[in-house]
Amino acid sequence: MPLPGRENRPYQRGCGVARPFHGPYDAPPPGRENKRAPGRRSTKGFSMLRQIRERTGSVVVKIILGLLIISFAAWGVGDMVQFRAEDQPVAEVAGTELTRRDVENEVRREMARLNPRFAGQLTPETARMLGLPQSVLGQMVNDILLNAETRDLDIAVSDNIVREAVRSSNAFRSNLGAGGFDRQKFQAMLYQFGMTEQEFLDRARRELARGQLLDTVEAGVEAPRVLAETFYRYREETRVAETLYVTDAQAQITAQPTDEDLRAYHKDNPGPFTAPEYRAVTLVMIDAKRLADPAGVTDEDIAKAFDEQKDSLNTPETRTLSQMVLADKDTADKAAKMLAEGRSFADVAKELAGMDEAGTDLGKVTRDDVLDEIAEAAFSTPAGSVSAPVSGPGGIFYIVKVRDVEPGQAATLDAVKDKLKASIAHERAIDHLYTLVNDLEDNLGKGATIEEAARSQNIEPIKIPAIDAQGKDAAGNPVPGLPENAAPIAAAAFDTEEGADSTLRELGGEAFFVLRVDKITKPALRPYETVKGQVMDAVIAERRRDAALAFAKQLADRLKGGDDPKVIADETGAVFAETLKLKRYMPRSESGIPGQLLQDIFTLQNGEAKVTRAEGGYFVSMVKSITPADPGADTTGVTAMKGELEGLWKDDVVTQLAAALRKEKGVTVNENILRQVLNPAAQSGQ
Repeated sequence: MPLPGRENRPYQRGCGVARPFHGPYDAPPPGRENKRAPGRRSTKGFSMLRQIRERTGSVVVKIILGLLIISFAAWGVGDMVQFRAEDQPVAEVAGTELTRRDVENEVRREMARLNPRFAGQLTPETARMLGLPQSVLGQMVNDILLNAETRDLDIAVSDNIVREAVRSSNAFRSNLGAGGFDRQKFQAMLYQFGMTEQEFLDRARRELARGQLLDTVEAGVEAPRVLAETFYRYREETRVAETLYVTDAQAQITAQPTDEDLRAYHKDNPGPFTAPEYRAVTLVMIDAKRLADPAGVTDEDIAKAFDEQKDSLNTPETRTLSQMVLADKDTADKAAKMLAEGRSFADVAKELAGMDEAGTDLGKVTRDDVLDEIAEAAFSTPAGSVSAPVSGPGGIFYIVKVRDVEPGQAATLDAVKDKLKASIAHERAIDHLYTLVNDLEDNLGKGATIEEAARSQNIEPIKIPAIDAQGKDAAGNPVPGLPENAAPIAAAAFDTEEGADSTLRELGGEAFFVLRVDKITKPALRPYETVKGQVMDAVIAERRRDAALAFAKQLADRLKGGDDPKVIADETGAVFAETLKLKRYMPRSESGIPGQLLQDIFTLQNGEAKVTRAEGGYFVSMVKSITPADPGADTTGVTAMKGELEGLWKDDVVTQLAAALRKEKGVTVNENILRQVLNPAAQSGQ
């Protein structure tokens, strides 16, 4: 008999796809009615406690992210913070201490998650400015409080529910076929983090218990339908407006600014004319690309590598396959007979295996990609034919169809000579890179200056007279001599104190660097003479905006006086437009107008006009029609609104729970220690 829940799954090895497994996750657990309901509503603008619930729902993902902290140092994130010998508690929650190390680990994990949104330039300084340590600490406190409450209430989660949560997680889903639980992925994760299966399940059990607590707290929260209808009317009301648009460029200014005007503007508006903070840096960079020496690779080296790698250099035979997985031998024999009688593979798979065409498709594979059980049949059956039934584990059977065959090709030395030469040079460069990096680090550790350590390895330090936080020089151009991915260098420069060396950091996977900040130049107002042209442009732009605003107000008065907007447009050169049917919360991609203009249109009464600033000019808008929403005609929409309101109210209830737990179980925070998180200056000042 096939494993329950596995009847439709194509089995393949490689590409992260698992073999059939007789394990606890392969049987659908009884009592599914007790597991948490999936697919919570999605509502915007919720509190931090909404994030708790979302994280609790994603049990497996949360556990994995937590474990990733262990690997951060290897990613280059670990050198953001240097720990002191003593590790004082930042907070005490329900008798549990949270040390600075605990909080910093969590903050670094969150920084790693957020870093792509900051184009790879989320520095500790920026994280502190955003209040990330405080936000992360709040999450950690709530996690501990909820876990403590589940223990106090003896909330239990059955083994079946835990197993189902793991089995259904996308983190362990197969990439092929029916997309079921992939045990190889699961085992790889356990191996990566050095966990036993039971340890992982215990973590999952705690997360699910917290979810049950939150579900219980939220139970019974219901929004009155009449209130949902009121909010529905507000959100679903539609309006059509007529607009006139005037650009700043159309506006006429009466006089050019004098030198006195320009100097006054320069003084009163220093922001646009202030140079950013610059740092003078001495940089040592070791790059494998610069170390590579293809000329040093001999023909003998290439021939030796070819002999060693010949099998891997060959192009293997590939086959495009389909397979069906059948419950037992009788079903497999029946399928083979139907195929022999001329029935299509897709029809037989659908009828006897319950697999659609996409589920049977293994795509183009090599022999190493498929399971050992079917490899011989798959790679001996002629193209266009189907194999005989092949037995598999657990009593299941496979039948494979070979849709296409691409013969393999043996590699020749001449064909791969250049590739091998470059590969050998690259491998040697990588080996040399790590030797140099280790020696450099040893010399720095012995007290050598950056210059001394670099020159001992025949590396010339790079002097950068000025670099800003974006990697630009004093002229606003990329700093010469730096690679395209120089953001980590700029980040290190602004994460290091004056006169101090940075930690040795990785750059792009095949390079390392270390730097010393020689001088910090604070932001300063550029002299008037050096920015006079920019000041002139700014003053003229401001005067044009003022003139355009005065003109737009005149047009608004004419609209309120009853003038036809199309006639006004013809007479003045303003651009007339009529909007689509608008709703209050339409995105710009649907409304076709700026967000502020949309908001202003919904503040207007009939006969009113309003001026709205937009990029490059002003809109003058007047409502043409207002269509009230009808809740009775959209019961589905009202029900959805009711669900959103209930989500908000549930957030309020959970917020009250968190407040009560903080009061009952006790939470104390050491603000002085919290300020030291990601803040070397605060630590050194202790």
